[in-house]
Amino acid sequence: MSYPSLGFDGEETAGRANAAVRYHRKVRYELGEGGRNPANPNCATSGRRHSIASDCIGFAAWCSGIDRYQPARFRTYGGWINTDSAIIDARGPGDAFTEVPRWDAVPGDWVVYPSRFRGLQKGHVGVVARVLEAVPRQRVWTDRLVIAHCSAGADRKFGYSISYLEVGSFTSRATVLRLKEEFRR
Repeated sequence: MSYPSLGFDGEETAGRANAAVRYHRKVRYELGEGGRNPANPNCATSGRRHSIASDCIGFAAWCSGIDRYQPARFRTYGGWINTDSAIIDARGPGDAFTEVPRWDAVPGDWVVYPSRFRGLQKGHVGVVARVLEAVPRQRVWTDRLVIAHCSAGADRKFGYSISYLEVGSFTSRATVLRLKEEFRR
């Protein structure tokens, strides 16, 4: 069973992402956790190793107000949203996501870095929290984006997993995805 979506738009999604960076310092990283009930006060679930845990998809789904498990509407990978299935959906059936040009990224979009190895389903995703004004010295499109994410690297470095990515962290392999309006409902 999936939890009902909250119907957030991009600004609400970005607002949730920014609030999580500021206030959800106790959330730890754990693969496969978080993002089930969008009505929860944070993205975490009770994990196997940590009392409150999430991974990057759990964080992005919660910020967007959707359950990461969508068996009736999301047909790839048994109904589970992961980095690979989100990209496959955007480039194929398009039930949930639309791929947008990188320079058209807006707050609330997902920036997805696919897995490096076929079939692993372990890429990375962040939520566009803010878009900065373009300036002449910016080298790449990601220099304009402030991306909130949940990562094992931040968890190891800071002791909590939700933070902003460093500018330019996503490379040319990253894809910008936008949740379709009808999927948000």
